[in-house]
This record gives sequence, C-alpha cells and structure tokens, in this order.
Amino acid sequence: MSKEMNMRPDGLIWGKWKVDDRFYVLTNQWENFCYLLIGDEKALLLDAGYEWDGDLRAVVEEITDLPVMVVLTHGHLDHAGQIYWWDECWCGEGAEHDYEITVDPEQYASWKSKLGENFVWHILEDGEVIDIGGNEFEVIRVTAHAKSGLMLIDRKRRILFSGDQIDPSQVLLFCNDEITTKEAIGNMLSDTARLMERTDEFDCIYPAHNGVAISNDYIRDYYILAKQLSEGTATMQPTPGGFKWPNECIEGHFIEKDWPVYRAQYGLASAIMKE
Repeated sequence: MSKEMNMRPDGLIWGKWKVDDRFYVLTNQWENFCYLLIGDEKALLLDAGYEWDGDLRAVVEEITDLPVMVVLTHGHLDHAGQIYWWDECWCGEGAEHDYEITVDPEQYASWKSKLGENFVWHILEDGEVIDIGGNEFEVIRVTAHAKSGLMLIDRKRRILFSGDQIDPSQVLLFCNDEITTKEAIGNMLSDTARLMERTDEFDCIYPAHNGVAISNDYIRDYYILAKQLSEGTATMQPTPGGFKWPNECIEGHFIEKDWPVYRAQYGLASAIMKE
C-alpha cells in the first residue's frame, strides 16, 4: 500500500503516536486528535478527521488488521469527515445533522455522496458499554457543544475521552443549533456535574484538540465556569480569542460577522459563546 495514500493534498501526513501496544494517537498536524484503541476482538477508532485528510483507513490498517469500529465524539466536519472509508459508524443521535451545519452545501453533498446509500448509523445511548475484547468503554452523552456529543470512559486505562466539550483551549457553546446559548450553558453545567461525581474513575482526560493528556482539574474548572455563566457572575474576557484560538480565527462558517461573541474564563476553563 502506497504511503502517499496517507497524505493530504498539501503533502502533510498523519502522525501516529504509540502510547502502548494497543493505544495510538493519530493526528493531522495537531488540528485534531483521533484515538485508536486495539482490543482482542476488534479495534475502536474514535473520530475520523476531515474529509480531505488523505486516507485514514490506510493509516489505521498500518497499525492493526482487526475489524474497526468507528465511534464519533460528535458529527462536526473535523470529527466525522472520513467515516466514508467504512460502511458504518457509532455515534450520538444527530451526528449527520451536526456535520451538515458545519460545512457549506457543496461540501456536504460531496461527503454525503462518498458515504453511499447503505451507510449505517448506529446510535449510542447514555450508559451504553462498548466491548472490544479485553477492554470496555462507557458512553456518556453530552450535548452542550453538539447535539450528537458523547464522551467515553476507558475502563482499563482509566481515561476520559472528552471530544470537544472538555478542552484545554476553549469550548464553543454555540455549535448545537437546536438549543440557545443559555440552554447550552445549562447542559454544560449538568454534564460537568455528572462528571464531577465520577472523577475517581479516570486519571486523565484525552480531548479531541489542543494537546493530550490533561488533568481531571479541567472538569472542576469547567463546572465552576458553567455555574458562574448560569448565575451571571462569570468573568468575561476583553478578547473572544481562546488560549490557542487567535482573534483572526473567530470569523468563519461557525461565526458570522454580525454575531457578538464573548469569552469567559475560570482557571483552566475557557468558553466562547454568542448572545
């Protein structure tokens, strides 16, 4: 198999970082992180990058020849882009809709045509357990960032895979288009409250962006930030740019020029929102 298949059109190649014999971090130049967890019976690929990021399946098959179960933390374009290399995926309800709202109609049509008519979406529910043989992952549904959002607790390694909802840079609280910013903040508060009760079940957090691994302390700080936002006492920052999101990046498909956007911060936690 040609190594060229793993490359983007601009020549950038997927990075493959081995954590242990059954755990790999895959990254497309730090834009986002995908995780490959290898069991006795099958492998679990968590997230699938951008549509145009080369051939993620070729990268995975260089590491394992086991059947691969593709699971999405949510359906946004940088997480579901390459699910078309497989015939099915596992996700929270609304993943395809979440993809559609993050791209323009032409990009959505291109991606949809690659999926084919027989692509299968398996819907995961809160509390469901995924068993890959020798390791289990519990699904935790979270909806502040995206309707289809979920996290996984890796029971064997004691890791929380948090997607975009717990992040060392910032969380975007305007991406779930079916709820208001106030409702997104309420969801963040209830989601982090649930996680606060379970921090003894995992030792660290692997987010989908901005570096791995991070401390459980982020959950506490995001809980406090969400509480302050819900009470109207949060400290608003003078610039909407997040820790690694410069000011010039806050205009794009997600944010229209007429949106006033704000960033609040508490400790390690930072969130960007509109209204």
